[in-house]
Amino acid sequence: MKKNYSLGIDSTENIPIKHFLLIMRITLILLFAFVFCSMAETGYSQNARVTINKRNVALKEVLNEIESQTDYLFIYNNTVNTNQKVSLKAKQESVANVLSSLLNNKDMSYSMEGNHIILSTIDNILSSEKPSVEATGKIQQQKKKITGTVVDEMGEPIIGANIVEVGTTNGNVSDYDGNFTLEVANDA
Repeated sequence: MKKNYSLGIDSTENIPIKHFLLIMRITLILLFAFVFCSMAETGYSQNARVTINKRNVALKEVLNEIESQTDYLFIYNNTVNTNQKVSLKAKQESVANVLSSLLNNKDMSYSMEGNHIILSTIDNILSSEKPSVEATGKIQQQKKKITGTVVDEMGEPIIGANIVEVGTTNGNVSDYDGNFTLEVANDA
């Protein structure tokens, strides 16, 4: 008859080492899976639900109501008219759906950045994407091109010299031969 030790020494001798390593590997994988699953967070737009029943009130009041019910913060500038009269009836709807229906026929758009909602007018969005051809022509006409070579007292080219338009951050660096090109305003 074989003796059983209270320390369990005999029980580990019966398990082959490959089987033991397999059990350890599976245990480690499951441990990491559970730890990473417990750390996962859901986004703000997935959780935030609001209930609003407002009739013929200023847009600013509806935005304040959304801020009070959620962790969202609205950001907008003076071009956004928050005094427009709106009506809204929503029960446990997501903030994205509420804003889409609220701003549907308005000249406004929104974007969600983390827990911030940025409101902007559609005119600002279009003008910030691409300047018009006329505006581009005016910008190009207001600039002139300056070229030159930077040398030291001996007439040797200076490599990497900084050339900056006075009073601005517009600048360039001279090349291997000391040459540079810089576009500056007409009155520079």
